Amino acid sequence: MAFSARHRRCLAGSLMALGAAALLTPAPALSQRRFTITMAAMPLDKALLALARQSGRNILFDPASVAGMVARPVQAMDFDTALRQMLDGLPVRVVRQSAGISIARSAVRPVRRARSAAVRTAAAPKPQPAEPATVYVIGTRPVQAPAPGLPDPGTPDADLLTSERTTPVDRNLAEALARMPGVLTLATNLQGDLGGIDRAARADGQFTAIRGLSGAYSLVTIDGVVMPQALPYGRDAQMGLLPAFDFGAVRLIKTPGSERAGDATGAVIDVQTPSAFDPGAEGLRLVATGGADSSAISYHQRAGYGQFGLRFARRFGDDRWGISLGVQASRRAFANSQQTYQEGSIELRVVDARGRTPAGIDPASNLLLTSVNAQFTRGETRSASAMAALDFQPSSDLHVYARVSAAATATDQDIYQLGFQGGSGTADITRTANGDGTYSLASTRGSLHYWYQTNPERTHFALAQIGAVARPGAIELRARTHFGLGVVSRPDHIETSFWDSDATALPTGVQLTTRDGYPVPQLSAADATLASSVLDYPVHRQGQKRDQRSDDHRLGGDLALARRFDGGAIEQIELGASFDRSQRSNRLVDMDYSGLLATGTTLGESGLVSGSIAAILPGIYDFRLPLIDGDVLRERIRAATAPDLSADTLNGSSLDVTETVAAAYARMVVVRGAATLTVGLRGEDARLHSRYWVSGNDGVDADGVDYGWNRSRSSFTALLPNLALRWRNGPGAMFRGAVWTSYTRPSAAQLAGSATVETTATGTLRVTRGNPDLRAVRALNLDLGQEWRGGDGALLSVAVFAKRLANYLYDAGGDYANTQESGGDAGITVIEPRNGGTAHLLGLETSAVLPLARLTGELAAWTVAVQATLLHGRVRLHNADLDDVEHMQYAPDYNVSAELRYRHGGWSASLLGRWTGAYVQQYGLLGTSASGYSVLASSAFDTWVRPARQIDASIARAVGMRATIRLFGRNLLADLAYRSTVGRYSDTVPQTVSTGRLIGLRMDLKL
Repeated sequence: MAFSARHRRCLAGSLMALGAAALLTPAPALSQRRFTITMAAMPLDKALLALARQSGRNILFDPASVAGMVARPVQAMDFDTALRQMLDGLPVRVVRQSAGISIARSAVRPVRRARSAAVRTAAAPKPQPAEPATVYVIGTRPVQAPAPGLPDPGTPDADLLTSERTTPVDRNLAEALARMPGVLTLATNLQGDLGGIDRAARADGQFTAIRGLSGAYSLVTIDGVVMPQALPYGRDAQMGLLPAFDFGAVRLIKTPGSERAGDATGAVIDVQTPSAFDPGAEGLRLVATGGADSSAISYHQRAGYGQFGLRFARRFGDDRWGISLGVQASRRAFANSQQTYQEGSIELRVVDARGRTPAGIDPASNLLLTSVNAQFTRGETRSASAMAALDFQPSSDLHVYARVSAAATATDQDIYQLGFQGGSGTADITRTANGDGTYSLASTRGSLHYWYQTNPERTHFALAQIGAVARPGAIELRARTHFGLGVVSRPDHIETSFWDSDATALPTGVQLTTRDGYPVPQLSAADATLASSVLDYPVHRQGQKRDQRSDDHRLGGDLALARRFDGGAIEQIELGASFDRSQRSNRLVDMDYSGLLATGTTLGESGLVSGSIAAILPGIYDFRLPLIDGDVLRERIRAATAPDLSADTLNGSSLDVTETVAAAYARMVVVRGAATLTVGLRGEDARLHSRYWVSGNDGVDADGVDYGWNRSRSSFTALLPNLALRWRNGPGAMFRGAVWTSYTRPSAAQLAGSATVETTATGTLRVTRGNPDLRAVRALNLDLGQEWRGGDGALLSVAVFAKRLANYLYDAGGDYANTQESGGDAGITVIEPRNGGTAHLLGLETSAVLPLARLTGELAAWTVAVQATLLHGRVRLHNADLDDVEHMQYAPDYNVSAELRYRHGGWSASLLGRWTGAYVQQYGLLGTSASGYSVLASSAFDTWVRPARQIDASIARAVGMRATIRLFGRNLLADLAYRSTVGRYSDTVPQTVSTGRLIGLRMDLKL
């Protein structure tokens, strides 16, 4: 794998540690007691699942056929004895098959009913290929017992999260996924105006990074079909769009096989719709949640949070038909403080003649911030979603199904700013020679700004699929077609500002000190008076409106043929093919309006103000801030005459892309004793056809440049072998290993984003554009893991993994990644994104669940669960402005969760804490400051998201057999929602979002 010597030593040490754990750690199956398999009397369906987990054997049964039966107590040394004890005297029959054993009720039924029972036990509801699970439940999916908190791995190859295991503190699926090992939930990303600090200020989780790789390196699928990717600048899927309630289960597959898409280097997140054939699914479940946000209450703003969910499932027509429906709707108000700075206002205290930090000075300690924006944001997010499944099983050899998923969110957000800005240009910065070839910089002029903007977002998607599974004899044939639509839009974003270089001047510039980690302006008495007189600021920018919309339309299908063999080492051979076509577009238009207010009109005279807050951030920014009514400003803009727009303004950010992906795969499953070997090969061919606009001359060709609409093509071909081994190496134990290859295609925005042409000071033309010749990132992946399970719910799982990524591409969001300049045709200079070098990622994941009854019977109601992910990721970007070796994006050194659970006598409680280390969000290619005096290009200027903590708690009481009431608290210590700094350890240039606690009540009712 071409690891460095240091990396090889790290990997070898990790493997030795894993081997030592395997030798020294006893299997949790009651190692100090005589019996290998021990279980108390319990419902038979639960007992069979527990026996399968302890023994590692496959048990096939229909929960409906054993409903009401109670298993006998078990104390046995082997599987067969345990099974005989468990079933003693029960009206069931045992049939031994090649895949395991099946359990069926032995009582005689009418002929028609017996046929439908066979249908239920033989037809799997999921058409897509699935990794063999520890327990096979034919007609249903294996689902863990409902208990809030950290999930247990659902299969040897995937972690499983069910909606029953989520808690009210998880407001969407992105937040719920933070409970799974290896997952980092992000409050924001780099998707231009759809990301950044304003997105983080909503204080909710929206995106995920898995095992140190951004969302672009993972795939989000719904029942095996790729979710539409509608974000304008990347391949990420917005996980916050999905709720934490109405899905059936989520499988986090970190070692995807050849049957899954080849561009899943991080993982496949497969969201499964609920099915009427799931265990215990039939009936009606209602969930209602209400709460309040303490931060919004402190600002005397709307603070409510409410969510309602419904799930219904029923089987009918002699159990040949099944229908399931899950819906949810929520509304959440928020109000938080933000601290940020003005773009271009980062300087260096001391520079050399080139504008860089002189030798011998630490670049991070040399940073100078010449502005601070104290901001307040408020808003509301509304969401709704639905998932539905229809299954028809006319015989044991045929299963026809349909699945539909849809979700929508609408966010309205207002942002208010009091800005102390002292670095807007050369006139604001004084450059003083030190006499040794260096210069000192200082802010000597500035101004106060009042600024208001809206940050709306409208997002929705829909995905439908229909398919069939036929099983004539030993052959299985699967066919499916699907259609999807995703839209992300930012309609009616508006801005206005009030300031004047004379009327709101800060004549001595902006000097900052630090208070509790926040940059705070040092103000004279006159400056402080000016800061308290915001209503007297004159209008500057009357009104700006920006509309953005991106969408993704998908159509495709897949076909697979599998053949099972009995009696030999080869258990199965499978062939498959798929086709997917995606049509994406992105539009963004800016418009400036004038004449909304007379020149010189102050904020107080504008008629826009509606209320105020007493302090932006009490104790830090104690400035009263007027609040503009966005509806009034919006109506004035709508009533105004729209400005004339040039062709470049209308089309400059436009991009249309058609991407077609064809794939075929083959895999073979070989079984020898307790070991299962899967060998696979996948081939993919992807072709992108793009249309984009070249700005600079309003679409009129000149100087040898094709202005206006241009086209480009890119193609990617990959042959991806993989190998996976599973070995049941003891009672309740499993070893797994996998070596597989994958690739990740660049985003369409990097391949063919909007292009601009400008004339430099020397008269030459400079073109900034996407690069259709970017290469796909190629990955070689290794994963080794060992798992032990005990009959009492104990669990220990350890995994080590390594990834080598060639042609690395980082997440640059709306900017081009790793841009470099080169000479083009006819002397034109071209600036375009380039691939980086090779990245190496080493990781260790561990999950443990310890029932404290193992320590003493007095703690029988308590359980401790811990999971941790440790990462070491480094990359060579091959960028002259950065270090030879950089940290990988989104790869914190540690990500740890710990939970204490209690369950006894109808009461349950949970205390959960998460701790995440610092990680790089953006590389230090910040360009030149607004003054032109400072060049900010260095790894020392990487933007780091600082270590974070979150503590949640809940307590619940069961009311009878059907209802549960739960009191919960999110972020009990009111930790920061987001904090980043330029430089890993420097606090000179921070961005911060402060939020509060969410306290609420939830009721679950099952009918």
